[in-house]
Amino acid sequence: MEIDATTGRWQWQQYCPHLTPQFASLLDQVIKPHPGHRFATVMAMRTALQSVANPNRSTLLSSSVQDAGSTKFRWPLRLWRGVAIGVAGVALASIPCFFLFRPQLHYFWGEQAAQRGDWPVALEQYQRAIELKENYPEAALNLGKAYAQVGKYAEALTELDALVKQQPQRADAYRERGAIRFERGEYQAAIAEFDQALKIDAKDAEAHNARGDVRLEIGQYEAAIAEYRQAIRLQPQKAQGYLNLAAVLFTQGNLKSAVQELDKAIQAEPNSLSAHVTRGSYRSILGDQRGAEEDWNQALDLPVRTAKEYTSRGYAKSRLGQKEGAIADYNQALTINPNLTRTHINLATIFYEQGEKEQALKALNQALSINANSSSAYLLRGEIRAYQGDQADSQGALQDYDRAIAINPNDPFVLNNRCGALFSLGELQRALIDCNKGLAINPSSAALYTLRGNIRLRSQDFNGAIQDYGRTIQINADQNSEIRSQAAYSNRASAKVQLQDLNGALSDLNEALRLKPDAAEDYYKRGLLFSVQGNRQDALTDLKKAADLYAQQGRTDSYNTVLKALKSLEKG
Repeated sequence: MEIDATTGRWQWQQYCPHLTPQFASLLDQVIKPHPGHRFATVMAMRTALQSVANPNRSTLLSSSVQDAGSTKFRWPLRLWRGVAIGVAGVALASIPCFFLFRPQLHYFWGEQAAQRGDWPVALEQYQRAIELKENYPEAALNLGKAYAQVGKYAEALTELDALVKQQPQRADAYRERGAIRFERGEYQAAIAEFDQALKIDAKDAEAHNARGDVRLEIGQYEAAIAEYRQAIRLQPQKAQGYLNLAAVLFTQGNLKSAVQELDKAIQAEPNSLSAHVTRGSYRSILGDQRGAEEDWNQALDLPVRTAKEYTSRGYAKSRLGQKEGAIADYNQALTINPNLTRTHINLATIFYEQGEKEQALKALNQALSINANSSSAYLLRGEIRAYQGDQADSQGALQDYDRAIAINPNDPFVLNNRCGALFSLGELQRALIDCNKGLAINPSSAALYTLRGNIRLRSQDFNGAIQDYGRTIQINADQNSEIRSQAAYSNRASAKVQLQDLNGALSDLNEALRLKPDAAEDYYKRGLLFSVQGNRQDALTDLKKAADLYAQQGRTDSYNTVLKALKSLEKG
């Protein structure tokens, strides 16, 4: 059949001139080139069929054919077949031209299955459409996308490669290939695909968003922002551009602006699950726990159909304390797409939070077997190795952080963790370089200021340490996260003692204990400070409290140290 070069519509009606205008119009809608112009749901198509159906066998044909005695038109015998399809009780019998539409109907059914997340059926229907009509680019594109949804990336690329070879000017085919390469961690190859897509169609907002995702992943933040802003200009009514822009702002430490972008995303698409889940996370960091829980609970009420959506909902459940529900969603996501790296990482996070270190490492190793360039997986695996008390593997953690930095040299979160690992190994100068670089990227990172304060304290730069701890305290206050300043108050007190500012040190220790009343170290330090100030009774009280807490925590060496201080004070 011919295609109208101007409209892209199939020119078919000359082959079936005897259909009623109503039924011809219905079939024409089924095969319109733009999906948005077809029937939105099976119910809509069923209703349309019912409106043209007639219990009599021949109302689908014009009156010139219905006359049994008419000899104006006869179907060739070789085409007279008993073809029937039941849709809402309507039988299309003995209509040879229906064969022309079978590929389009399979394509339509594939779209319906994809919309409800039934990917096996979608794959089957798209494959059937291509079997019946070999040159069917829309079906080939959607077949490739469906393969990608279930993690069959090699099969997806096979379909898309053939489509690009057949139609080298299809921007959407290059874009979908780029998305697959991004999922596989082939970042430079993904950029090349998106470059080609945008060379063909500079107004492809999805390609701008996707290229921005790669830029963000490899730390090219300003380039990512430019991509996302262009996507927003092209599609201001879509949530994705605002959502992505918020991710860059978050990485740079601009949380309040990130939340504002998510507000815009939700205004554009109120049912954007990802936008609600992400805004909940950012609100939580800003100390708005009530707002965070509202977003997460709203996310639980939204429909899910893709592996990524199950992963997002699982994250919301995990933040609401519904660990089992979160694991169930992650497992469902992996049932749909076993190769979704982010899902394996999120599953590892839950295992880590529950103290199941080996399970967490297993999930992360699986993620890295799928995407060897996942800096997020290296970051979490490094953290698990670094923060295990006496079991800490600082060298192993450092290797993971080095690998993550090689992928994204500008990730402030990785720089923060590598700074901590280097500090624990006593490599203070290297640690300081990482902290400085991280703060240049994210000047609002309280964690990085705390770490740099620790480095300066150990290096006896007491004034510098006091300044950094003060910055930590201010940032946490601005973000309504005062509880996170406990360590900064405690360590700033140590720096002030070295500068003989005993009253300032006492004030900081009081604040540290207000935030964490079971901090044995701070009772011990305050007890010693009271002793120096001649306040023997308060010193004894704090030292005894420290000893009790150390005993409860099973920290024998620290307990014995406090006992010695108590005995010395009691003798004096």
